[in-house]
Amino acid sequence: MGAVRFLLSVVILMVGAVVLAVGAMFLASELGGEVVTLRSFDESGRGHDTRLWVVDHGNRSYLRGDPESGWYLRIEGQPQVELLRSDKKGRFQAVPSETMDEQVNRLMEQKYGVANQVVGLMGDVEANRAVRLEPLRN
Repeated sequence: MGAVRFLLSVVILMVGAVVLAVGAMFLASELGGEVVTLRSFDESGRGHDTRLWVVDHGNRSYLRGDPESGWYLRIEGQPQVELLRSDKKGRFQAVPSETMDEQVNRLMEQKYGVANQVVGLMGDVEANRAVRLEPLRN
C-alpha cells in the first residue's frame, strides 16, 4: 500500500507541475504585454483566431511563431490575414521573414521582458520565425 501511495503522490506532483507550467506560460503570454488577435484562414476560407505578441520595427509590424503551428501553416497557404490590435482591425499580407528572426526576437525580449523569458522556458523561441505584416488596401 505504501508503494501505491508513493506512486500516486509522484503522479499528483507531476500533474501539478505541468498545470503550473502551463498556467505560468498562459499568464506570461496573456498578461505580459500587448496581445493581438490574428485571424488566419484555412483552405475553405474559415477564419481561425490566434492570440499573439506583436512588435514594430521601422514602419511594419511583426509576429513570431513556430513554423509548425496551425496559424503559421495557414498563412503559408493563405497569406491574407486580419489583425485586431487596440480595437482596430486591419487586413494584411503575412510574409515569413527569416532574415528578421534575430531582430524580432530581440524586440520581443525588450518589449515583453520577463514574460518573454517565461515563455522561452517552455519552448525554443529561437526556433520561431518572424512574420512581417504588409498592409492591404481595403
